[in-house]
Amino acid sequence: DRHSAYFLHYLHVREAALSHQQQTTAMEAIRQEIENVRIAWNHAVTQIHSTNIDRALDSLYNFYRISSRFQEGVDMMQHAVEQLQSSNTSDTILLRCIARHSSFRTSLGDYGPARKLVQKSLAMARHHQNAREIAFSLNVLGNIVDTQGERDEARQLFRESLAVSQKSGNLAGEGGSLYNLGWIAIRQGSYEAAQ
Repeated sequence: DRHSAYFLHYLHVREAALSHQQQTTAMEAIRQEIENVRIAWNHAVTQIHSTNIDRALDSLYNFYRISSRFQEGVDMMQHAVEQLQSSNTSDTILLRCIARHSSFRTSLGDYGPARKLVQKSLAMARHHQNAREIAFSLNVLGNIVDTQGERDEARQLFRESLAVSQKSGNLAGEGGSLYNLGWIAIRQGSYEAAQ
């Protein structure tokens, strides 16, 4: 328990650095301890240490996403989802793990299962009125439908995510939505709008 708490806290304290100028240093620090991080995460998930899971989730997700270790991300999130579904833990933690599981599957091109997962996380986020997770799930779903050629629907999903993020003051969600809208505009040759 102490090992798990220590290394999930180790992840948590590097969360902000993963999105800023210290990203390279934070990534290297996590990379050096990744085996301990895996053991810590799996222990917390198996024992349903909800607070530690919740605290470490964003850092773990961002580490795997930034380093393109999508299959490892799928494995970690799938294990978490399976364990959390069979427990009485918070729906918020479960829906966050489901959404990130979907994001990793999307990155691997596994669009069918990814779409089902993110639709589930989106429904749960809407039920709990969790604006941050609504925006996250809308962006993931937008990326899936955009990749499958449903550009108008993707644009609509990104715009909804943008509106939810702006209303709730979620700058990261707002930035992700604008980024995704920009790429749609680029692919349509609307360079001024993209900029």
